[in-house]
Amino acid sequence: MIINFLIIIQEYNDSFGNRIGKANAVIKRIVFKGYNNEINLGEKVIGLRNVEFDMGANQSVYIRDGVRFNGSTKFRMWGFDGLSSIYIGHFCRFQGGNFRLINHIEKSEVVINNYCTFEEEVDFHANSGKRIIIGNDCMFSRNIQLQAGDGHSLFDIETGKNINTKFRKQNEVQNQIYIGDHVWVCAKAFILNGTSIGTGSVVGGNSTVKGVFPNNCVVAGNPASKKKENIAWSRDGISEDICSCGRSKYRMRTNEAKHSISGKNVLVIGGTRFMGIHLVAELLANGNNVTVANRGNSQNNFGSRIKQLVLDLDKPETVKQVLQGKEYDVVFDNLAYCSKYVSEILSCVKCEKYVQLSSVAIYGQLHTDLLESEFNPSIFPMELCDASVNYAYGKRQAEAIVTQRFPAVNSIIVRVPFVTKTDRLYYYCKNIVNHIPMKIENLDKAISFIRESEVGEFLPWIAAQDFSGIINLASTGNVKIGDIISYIESKTKIKAIIDIENGLEAPFHYTNEASFTLNMDKAEKLGYCTSEINEWFWQLMDEYIARALKEKTLAEKLIVDEHKNDIVNEKNVSVLSMEKCTGCSACKNSCPTDAISMKSDKKGFLIPFIDEKKCVSCGICQKACPVINNRERS
Repeated sequence: MIINFLIIIQEYNDSFGNRIGKANAVIKRIVFKGYNNEINLGEKVIGLRNVEFDMGANQSVYIRDGVRFNGSTKFRMWGFDGLSSIYIGHFCRFQGGNFRLINHIEKSEVVINNYCTFEEEVDFHANSGKRIIIGNDCMFSRNIQLQAGDGHSLFDIETGKNINTKFRKQNEVQNQIYIGDHVWVCAKAFILNGTSIGTGSVVGGNSTVKGVFPNNCVVAGNPASKKKENIAWSRDGISEDICSCGRSKYRMRTNEAKHSISGKNVLVIGGTRFMGIHLVAELLANGNNVTVANRGNSQNNFGSRIKQLVLDLDKPETVKQVLQGKEYDVVFDNLAYCSKYVSEILSCVKCEKYVQLSSVAIYGQLHTDLLESEFNPSIFPMELCDASVNYAYGKRQAEAIVTQRFPAVNSIIVRVPFVTKTDRLYYYCKNIVNHIPMKIENLDKAISFIRESEVGEFLPWIAAQDFSGIINLASTGNVKIGDIISYIESKTKIKAIIDIENGLEAPFHYTNEASFTLNMDKAEKLGYCTSEINEWFWQLMDEYIARALKEKTLAEKLIVDEHKNDIVNEKNVSVLSMEKCTGCSACKNSCPTDAISMKSDKKGFLIPFIDEKKCVSCGICQKACPVINNRERS
């Protein structure tokens, strides 16, 4: 038992494998009754003096940055066999509450995502391998109970069998409580196992809730039922603007779309860079068991929350060695660059659903409103090729091999346009800020984009729908290259330099200079809320502009500091008298500007002469002189 435990910078580890990560806080009370427990604290977690931990074995608690505990909060986790886990996302706030979990081989779990708020006496109970999943930006009132699994066992007298707490591999809805993003739960609600509440909904006060309810509806009563559809709510109590409800997906018409996959055994090929990071984060946020397979060269940002497999798709023997015979509910393939890669994976792994990330590059002639039917991989001439082929051709072959060689696999191919946060857009900011000429042939070309975070959200969502085949994903609308340049110019007050002959080649040059958008009818009919490009694009450009200006300032400061150092070095280094010069030519040989030449003096000895027009006072000659260096060492 540890009481008023002060953690400042140092980690806590004991001989039983219990660990408390680095932090700067006082925790009220910690009890480790067993082994292999972990408490992982983010930065600026406030109010840990109000928090108590009582842990058995093989249990973990992750509390991310900015979480605030304003009232007494207790984490009680029991059991020595099996696993249990609690995850609390960024900037959540608790006025007080209780977490009660009981270990199970299938892992009992509570996942609370970012920006959620909880008033007094909110109770979380999960056992028998069941889960409680709470989305982003949810608002809970007081005296609320979430009961995923009964606290005591019931038996059938005739058979003597447990009829309530034994884990049963059934529909995941029955093994969890799932609450989507931006859900308002009113006071004294009692939410039972087997409940799913869609994004943007409201749960009425004193309601007893069990069942599946869609997005943007009111759920109330005892037992609860759907009372109203097509509603949205705002934290602002006096707002008259529906936009105050938040993101566009928080104010959708009620539909029958399913929430993202949850409680699944998932394999992600890739997963540690760009879109893959967002995909893995979204899968974990929805309570999935995630395994990531890649070369292992990039940093794992998720620690022990994921399983890591190391393989190299360019070395088929490693793929077979690592994946042969493994089974997963869903496989997400972010590295489908050629048919050979896809064949290696699907020849080894069994899965209920395979989701391949593809690209707009597979379409031939680009234009606005591109339809999925404009490229049919099932009739494209297929060949087994590696990643050395042209990017667009490789992506076509990756699609073709799924549809032709593995038709029995339930597959989804998601085609995306240009994805942000890959430094293509930063090209314009950096070059304009630094007055670097750019080769841009068509300023009127309009391009479709998608955020990498939205790709990460969409893939688990589409995997949950009753859908197979090909589907586009893009923000609605497009942006002209000329508008991007004009925006940067207006923000920086720096004029762009366009030089078609000698400028640096711009991104997006391989799209045949055609404006294009992707048709999103198919996704929207399934119930997906597409983002509008102007909702986020220019804010992202502001981030890139700020980055370019900051890097320019740092570069200029570095140049000034180096110049100052050169001046200081020039003044501090003693000038060598010619009588002590050995004529070794070390200074001449080291001069980067050829400013030094060796000539004979009156006595015939070689001595250095400096051409002041070429000299840049870099000091390299003085550092190379063995006489000066020997004197300084002495």
